[in-house]
Amino acid sequence: MKQNIPSPPNVFFRRVDVSFPPYRYVPGLHPHPIKHPQGHMYNGGYEFVKGEDWYDDEQFLYGADLFDGRFYWESHENWEHCWHQAKGSYKICIQGLIQVSAAILKHHMGSVKSRNTLLKSASQKLQCGEDVNWCFDGLIHDTREFFVGGDWPVLGREFPKK
Repeated sequence: MKQNIPSPPNVFFRRVDVSFPPYRYVPGLHPHPIKHPQGHMYNGGYEFVKGEDWYDDEQFLYGADLFDGRFYWESHENWEHCWHQAKGSYKICIQGLIQVSAAILKHHMGSVKSRNTLLKSASQKLQCGEDVNWCFDGLIHDTREFFVGGDWPVLGREFPKK
C-alpha cells in the first residue's frame, strides 16, 4: 500500500530560505509535480541564484534541505539540475546523492531490488567525496540502517563542509 512519507519530528537546520513543497511526492499517490496541472512544480519553480561554488549554490543547498526534510523525489530533481552543470568529482558526488534519494524513495515504496541497486551505485560514487572535501560515510551507513528499521537518514548541519 502506498503511503505518505512522514514529516521529520524535529525542526532542523535549513541552508536556504526557500519554502518546501506542499507534499512529498510518492509516485502513484500524489499528482506528478511537473506533469500534472495540480503538481507543485507544474508552472516551474523557484528561480535559484547560482553560486560561485557548490557551498553557496542555492539550488544545490536547497536539494540538501529537501533531503533532510524527506522530500526525496524533489531533492533528486533539484540535484539533477546541479548535476548537469557540475564537473569532475562534484558531478560524480551529486549523482551519488541523487541515487541515495532515489534509493530511499524506492525503499519507502517497497522496491527492495531497486533500492539495493541504487544504494550500491551511490556508495561507489560517493567515495569521491574525499576529492571535494565532502564526507558521505555516515550517510551510506545511516541509509543502510534505515533500510533495516533505523532512523531516517539526514545529511545534517555540517553538509557541505568547506
